[in-house]
Amino acid sequence: MKKNFLTSVAVLFVLLSIKAEVLCNYVENESLLDIHMIYVEGGTFQMGTNKDRNREIDEENVHSVTLDDFYIGKTEITIAQFAKFVEETNYKTDAEVKGRSYIWDDEKALMVEKEGVNWRCNEVGNYISENDYSYYPVVYISWQDGVKFCEWLSSKTGKYYSLPTEAEWEYAARGGKYSKGYIYSGSKNIKKVAWYWDDSLREEHPVANLLANELGVYDMSGNVYEWCQDWYEDRYPTESQENPKGPQGSNKMFRRVIRGGSWATTKEFCRVTNRDSGNPSLGTSTSGFRIVCRMK
Repeated sequence: MKKNFLTSVAVLFVLLSIKAEVLCNYVENESLLDIHMIYVEGGTFQMGTNKDRNREIDEENVHSVTLDDFYIGKTEITIAQFAKFVEETNYKTDAEVKGRSYIWDDEKALMVEKEGVNWRCNEVGNYISENDYSYYPVVYISWQDGVKFCEWLSSKTGKYYSLPTEAEWEYAARGGKYSKGYIYSGSKNIKKVAWYWDDSLREEHPVANLLANELGVYDMSGNVYEWCQDWYEDRYPTESQENPKGPQGSNKMFRRVIRGGSWATTKEFCRVTNRDSGNPSLGTSTSGFRIVCRMK
């Protein structure tokens, strides 16, 4: 009897250890990427808003969404992490293939094309020192570039990496099950958590320099926009959803969801419910990405 009891305890201990390991944060270090992944316990939340006075019409169909557990990057993918991908695959981004991209022109207050700009460049299109690659989020990244990075990492590791769905993105930005209902990701005071128009000096900033949100995730408001997996539609569905992946098939505008605001946007665009969209083959000085990993 004592032997059986001890065996049962040992088995239980192993099972609990496996469960704890599965549910803990981890570091994806394939190809020395050093991507810190944060565990997000699934749950049900109300997506969108009909109360925020700064809301736009595409946020207003508040609906119940239930998500399974997943992991999300602690920060946006950095230049150094993206460089590892390029080094191993010789991948050419959309900006490199086109030979140009878009930078922010402060005088004109709009994006303008500039030749020779790609992921190795900063917000004004100048090449960044490789010594700084580990600090800054990669920009001039299209939706397609982000997807290719995720496909490469999935094939290397056997895990399922992808861009977050729009629902996963908003749930994580809100703080998941630990959400305190902040208007920005991690605070009601935007300057504590976001680089945006008023405090960015019109430039991107190193990742994780401000406060994290309730999950321990950084920069989901401001700094750089983040691509999501979904096609964009200007109206949410009204019915409850479970693990939604967005509209099926391309939309009439051929645009993908992009979220979070950036160093070049006002605070209204940095709200956790704010939605935006972009051409999936176009990257700019304000567009980057963060990854998720889902349990199979």
